[in-house]
Amino acid sequence: MSIELPSSTLNRTLASGLQLRQATLQDRQAVVEFVSHWLHEALGINVFDLMSGNHPTTQASDFAIITDPAAGDQIVATAGLIGHTWSYEELPFGVGTPEFVATHKDYRRRGLMSAVMEALHQISKNNGQLVQAVNGIPNFYRQFDYEYALDGDNQRAFRLGNGALVIPDTSAYLVRRAQVEDIPALLSIYVRQRKGRLITNVMDEKRWRFDLTGHSAGSDIKMRHYSVLSGDGQIVGYFKLWGDEDDPHGNVIINEFGVIDEDRLVPIMQAVVKALAETTLQAALPDALARITLALGRAHRAYNVMQRQLVPIGRPTSWYLRVPDLVAFVTHILPVLNRRLARSMYSSVSRAVVISLYKEALTLKIEAGQVVNAANMPMGDVDEDTISAWFPPLVFLKLLFGYRALDELLYAYPDVQVNEADADLVNVLFPKQESWMIYLG
Repeated sequence: MSIELPSSTLNRTLASGLQLRQATLQDRQAVVEFVSHWLHEALGINVFDLMSGNHPTTQASDFAIITDPAAGDQIVATAGLIGHTWSYEELPFGVGTPEFVATHKDYRRRGLMSAVMEALHQISKNNGQLVQAVNGIPNFYRQFDYEYALDGDNQRAFRLGNGALVIPDTSAYLVRRAQVEDIPALLSIYVRQRKGRLITNVMDEKRWRFDLTGHSAGSDIKMRHYSVLSGDGQIVGYFKLWGDEDDPHGNVIINEFGVIDEDRLVPIMQAVVKALAETTLQAALPDALARITLALGRAHRAYNVMQRQLVPIGRPTSWYLRVPDLVAFVTHILPVLNRRLARSMYSSVSRAVVISLYKEALTLKIEAGQVVNAANMPMGDVDEDTISAWFPPLVFLKLLFGYRALDELLYAYPDVQVNEADADLVNVLFPKQESWMIYLG
């Protein structure tokens, strides 16, 4: 739940005389119209839902706006913060994702978005969120201390038409629109899909219900949910299609796909593709290059078992992450670090691991194979001989979130260094590991 901020923190007058403040429900229509005009109507519809008071994680006060008193208090800049729960090896933590970043063209290049982002970060902190994340404009968010540090998407596509795709008989499975009554079964399959990944979305039945029934028509985040049933009526899989109607250009995007049993992945995927191929070709314009795109994260077993039929689409994407209080986050995930130590040859070690971030150091105190404390230390107080590894501050996030292995960072960054005697221990604490993120609105 969002917390109203003190006026000195958020509701303030900027140097230009413009007013920065937290939005209220009464601002909803104005924010919707502003976002629709300066970004896209589908985004405005999403904002309408987020500010309605009916969203499971977000409300009007999670938006910041700047108004101009000299222009009738019209909105001249805004952005919103969508709340999420992610997990770090099944350990949940709060995340805020800044979205709908927009400025009136006559007010750009005045630093207004810096003030808005500062407000969103404060809202996120007061909401108890340890991390902020963005899947957005290349390079832009680095100015706000974000760094690419988490797996994004890696799209593959089936080409349709002219006999490009031959699919065997799939009559053993039925594909239909998902119903509210399906949610417990779908959620069970979803939880199974998360296993083995480092960072994933945590979704409960309330969140699933909203995604299935709560988004308004035309919203950029509205998806079509489908269940896959076996001959005896059991739900054995599900998938989600981006958008609430068929694309006349013939591009259907599956952005989530799960099965109850990995051994059935191929026949279930074939049943899904066959059903979609028929409707996609019917809905597409005559000259459309029809295809079914899989947007299932950086890695998915479907990419491997069906690779001969799939064509890569673009480059893999990544998420920006911002961790304003590194010690707080590392302290939160100590149970995970301790499980890693317990499974390793360091299960009884007692010592300190010192990670230099050049201006300060992150110190992990280990006693009998368990990290008992994480703390910051000014570099002036650190004995150089005790340092285990060196990272530029934001680069360390790539290791922390399993996005890159230590050896990869050593290769890519001359200012990443490691004490060879500690390299294995650092690798045990922070291994490279696949993550799977779903974009939720």
